[in-house]
Amino acid sequence: MRTDIQELPIQEVEIWGTRLKAFQEQGRFDKARYFQYLESTRSTADEFESKIRKEQLIAAAARQEDMLAKEQEFIARFAARASHAAQVQSRVKKIEKIERIEIPAEEKAMEFDFPEAIRSGNDVLRIEK
Repeated sequence: MRTDIQELPIQEVEIWGTRLKAFQEQGRFDKARYFQYLESTRSTADEFESKIRKEQLIAAAARQEDMLAKEQEFIARFAARASHAAQVQSRVKKIEKIERIEIPAEEKAMEFDFPEAIRSGNDVLRIEK
């Protein structure tokens, strides 16, 4: 797993970096701006890329939900009309075939803080007859 931007080939960084306006200077990828951003946020290239990918996945899921809502609304509105029966069936099949975009759950880190134990003494167990 690559964790440092210097390990990434600059062409790979430029490919997805050109899509982000924040890293552009006169329409071209500006490597210095990218490095400055990583330093200011104290993040690695992998952390930044995974953040961007998650944002893109969330946006794609929202677009898909909007599209599905419109299709469902069309189906509900015209399901009873014989003149639209073919269109309704076509859209029902279309909805069934769509692979749903699922956003993975966030990984949550748990921290444990155990208090320091008091000294129990010299004898752990004493048995007397």
